[in-house]
Formats: sequence, C-alpha cells, structure tokens
Amino acid sequence: MFSALLAGNRNPDYIGSNFNNLGNNAFFWGSTEYYSGGANDLYFYGDGSYIYFGYGYKEDGFSVRCVKD
Repeated sequence: MFSALLAGNRNPDYIGSNFNNLGNNAFFWGSTEYYSGGANDLYFYGDGSYIYFGYGYKEDGFSVRCVKD
C-alpha cells in the first residue's frame, strides 16, 4: 500500500514562488532525468481518481519519496 501527503507543488510563475495544490494533489519526482530542464514525475489527484506519469520542469518543486533498502 502507498500513502502520500497531499503536499502540492511549488510554482515559480506565481509571485514569490508560492506553493499551490496543497491538500488537493501530490507531485513526486521520478529517478530519471527526462532532459536537462526536467525529469520524470508522478502526479496524484487527492480524491484517488487519477494518477499521471509524465515529466515536470525542475523549477516546479515536487516532493521526493525516499525508500530504505
């Protein structure tokens, strides 16, 4: 089972680089760089209706999940 805190993401386009989607969605970085300005990511809707696998811009400020071996 996987559970995630709906921590939203940092959006550099907003004044002061504010965070948005707090409590609504979760964004996590993947381990693979897609290109120099972005990397693979996972995006979860908080109501559990949708999971998106794609890539995000590094400046967007997503969460990181650490896994202990």
